Amino acid sequence: MFALAALGTVSGPGLARAEEAGPPKAEAQAKGKAGHRGELMMERLAKELDLNEQQKAKVAEILKAHHQAMMERRKELAPKMKELHQQIREAQEAGEKEKAESLRAEARKIMEGQMDSAEKLRKDLAAVLSEEQTDKLMAHLRRAHARGLVAEHLKAAMSKLELTDDQKQAIRKTMADAKAEAAKAEGWEAKARIVTQAHGKIMSTVLTEEQRKKLEQMHEGFRQRVFDMLKMTDDQKAKAEAIMKQAFEEARKADDPKKKMEIIRSAHKKVFDEVLTDEQREQIKKHGDRTRQRPHGGPGQEG
Repeated sequence: MFALAALGTVSGPGLARAEEAGPPKAEAQAKGKAGHRGELMMERLAKELDLNEQQKAKVAEILKAHHQAMMERRKELAPKMKELHQQIREAQEAGEKEKAESLRAEARKIMEGQMDSAEKLRKDLAAVLSEEQTDKLMAHLRRAHARGLVAEHLKAAMSKLELTDDQKQAIRKTMADAKAEAAKAEGWEAKARIVTQAHGKIMSTVLTEEQRKKLEQMHEGFRQRVFDMLKMTDDQKAKAEAIMKQAFEEARKADDPKKKMEIIRSAHKKVFDEVLTDEQREQIKKHGDRTRQRPHGGPGQEG
């Protein structure tokens, strides 16, 4: 339900990476580390999926080719999508509803056109893996890339929050402690829960009220893109916003970071179960495949 996270707060294993963006030398070092992490991840996947050497080589080749194709497509489409979202904002501010809807339809068409590549990836993997192996790998890619998208979104957002050196240090320490605790946890859900709790702690104890408000304002555009993707009616938007607004108010009153995140997650589930149609819920599931059209990091690598 990654797409639903955009309706509320954004959280995921990206806060630490988001505030650590540095100069070219640091970025080059980060890319080297990312490549190493990708190799380690491929080794873990090979073990988890019980891949033989031939399958391992083929999967690595397929993921690399897919990654390169998507980076090229992303570079090609990024200026157009940026222009469309700017035009949508301007149309909304001017009260031109029909123009805004026409522009949203154009943006949706571009997004939906990316599904062919996701389907091709699955087809290519299925040619060398069993059905069970393919399902497991696709699920892993969805989780890893969702985290990468969050990190990418947060990187842009955090750079505008003017974090102090003390705040950056506090974020690093909180995330380092969470990483150490997560390493001891069993299963990706338990690991993700630990990191999510750390993010809740950062939001509530490290960022100032002004920074939190600014972050929420920046997320508004992200939420609108999700509304557009799901083609939500005005009534659905109003219901979803009301549910999330109430959740935020309750979360702000909660003292425990874990409780805060539980409140937000429950709100996301309520929107998913009670507001969206069957078609929209299916689209969110498919969106997990489509998010891989914007790769974060290298192929086979966790975001």
